[in-house]
Amino acid sequence: MAIKHIAHKTPESRGLSSEWNDNHTIDGDVDFNQFEAQAVALENLAAPPIAPATGQIYFDTTLGELRIWDGAAWLAYTGIDETTLIRKDGTVAFTGNQSMGTHKLTNVVDPAAAQDAATRNYVDTKSSKKAFIVVDAAGNGDYDNLRDALAAAAAGGEIWIKEGTYALDDGTSTVYTFPSNLTVRGTGVGTILLTSAAENYWFSFLNKSYITIENLKFQILTAAGTEAPFDLDNADHITIKNCIFGFGNTNMDAIFWDSGGNTATNFTLQDCSVVYNEGGGVCVFALDMNLGFVSGNRMHVLDAFYDAGENYNNCTIINNEWANFVTTANSTTVTASRVVGNITEPGHSFTFAAASNYNAIAGNVSDSAISNTGTGNVLAGNAVY
Repeated sequence: MAIKHIAHKTPESRGLSSEWNDNHTIDGDVDFNQFEAQAVALENLAAPPIAPATGQIYFDTTLGELRIWDGAAWLAYTGIDETTLIRKDGTVAFTGNQSMGTHKLTNVVDPAAAQDAATRNYVDTKSSKKAFIVVDAAGNGDYDNLRDALAAAAAGGEIWIKEGTYALDDGTSTVYTFPSNLTVRGTGVGTILLTSAAENYWFSFLNKSYITIENLKFQILTAAGTEAPFDLDNADHITIKNCIFGFGNTNMDAIFWDSGGNTATNFTLQDCSVVYNEGGGVCVFALDMNLGFVSGNRMHVLDAFYDAGENYNNCTIINNEWANFVTTANSTTVTASRVVGNITEPGHSFTFAAASNYNAIAGNVSDSAISNTGTGNVLAGNAVY
């Protein structure tokens, strides 16, 4: 017998139908045969029952909670507030620190935003970048070539190139791309970067910023129709100091140019020189420049500018030696700049044509008097030798 009226003690006992709603007791398992137990209220007790069976439940009126006996202790079941759960669709966020309990987060993408979590692959890749790199052609450094050093350099790092000759045409690529925020420094006058093949340009600073190149000697061949071996298109804060340039053919038009016609800003060329120029007819600049600083350079037999419609604005051009310093009417112009203490070589001169306006032109020396048809230029202390 499973369910019986507590007032009847034996199977033979009979009760009235009116007694059905009185208390009953269960003395065995009850199979509902997949029917519902409806309008059921759990036993309400002020204290736990004595000698409970595993799985026994009651509602504790003192604690105000549903309790379940797990065979060893009473467990409270207080219900689940879904607003406190983390949802897999990401609509509910953590509100406190979380422990993974020695487990892993897997299948995580590399970070994009500043506060994204970093994967091990991302950290390993970044940590492989080096803040200080030594390049030695003899194999006694981190690398024996410039290309690998550039690839491994960390932002804000330095590459030191020991004295030696480094062939740049290595069969990998015709272009050496410099990353931003980098210093590349030769350790002596015998640090030579050499090209023996001919290509359009070798050194790209395209869209890069805060790069310093110093104490290097460049011996360069270029392909027919080449603009220049250094591309400064849209570059900012590029500094080239104490470098020597040598050019072995007639194919190039300039040393520096902008491949896409975008202005180079804050470019510094300081204390550099040309030791030989077998081709002749080469100039220094074929680019638009703003806030340039050009000082102390000895550009023998090289004109300052290539006449192709460039503008040099708000530049400081001081104490340099050129062949010609010539602007052309409404084409290549120098504006709002300081041109001081420069010298042109014998047979050459300074020309400030129409639209080369509002310059301070002082203390320059040339083979003939300065030609000035610009507007608002101030000339003082210039001389003819």
